[in-house]
Amino acid sequence: MLSTLVSVFAFIAFGFEYGWYGAAIFVAYLNFLSPYLNLLGILATMHRDGSPLPSGRLVLAKSMVILLVAPIVTIFVNGHDVAFYLPLLYLFLFTLLYNYRHLCITWSSWLEKIVMIDDKKILEWYKEEYEVKGEMPDMIVKARDALYERVMAEEARFVRKEKGLVKSLVDGYHESVWLLKKDSNNGPIPEPYTSTWHVQLKVSLNTQRLFVRGLKEHSPFIMFRYSKYDVSHLDHANLLC
Repeated sequence: MLSTLVSVFAFIAFGFEYGWYGAAIFVAYLNFLSPYLNLLGILATMHRDGSPLPSGRLVLAKSMVILLVAPIVTIFVNGHDVAFYLPLLYLFLFTLLYNYRHLCITWSSWLEKIVMIDDKKILEWYKEEYEVKGEMPDMIVKARDALYERVMAEEARFVRKEKGLVKSLVDGYHESVWLLKKDSNNGPIPEPYTSTWHVQLKVSLNTQRLFVRGLKEHSPFIMFRYSKYDVSHLDHANLLC
């Protein structure tokens, strides 16, 4: 809202002083710069060391490759800088918005990738995959080892081939390990797919879901009450830039 008001007044002032063409260019650059600086701050903070979640900083760095096109083109085509730079800047901005949307979806849905299983499901999978009949004293140990080997082999493949239980476990394996390490303060975690693994993963998953639910129940008015000064400082910084 503040950027819109500044754009309107700037367009009128620059239009009477320097001409309407120059005023339009100034407003176009200002309307690009304001959302870009906001996205820059957001993407720079969307980063967790050691987590399987995509980093906003890496997305920002990859998107900036687009900005290299205009300087290269204008070396060979002179006198058309505005015609190249402005469309490219907005293409860069829309690319950032698209990548930011994808990041938000990934960061808000990573808990859904974690699959909860137990010894019963592991035994059912083992008997079905290896056509084992009957019961043996050490069958659960063999089933766990076989499942873990299949998951690790599939995770190492460039092109995934597995389906069913193995595929779902591979998709959420790194998220499961990260969640367990986060709750154990980077201490040792249980061996994969053991009884202790299932119990601790269930507890960690429920704790994280309660935390997420608590964040969703916060009123946006309360959040604005505590962050209004940060928002105003950011708007002032955007105007100064």
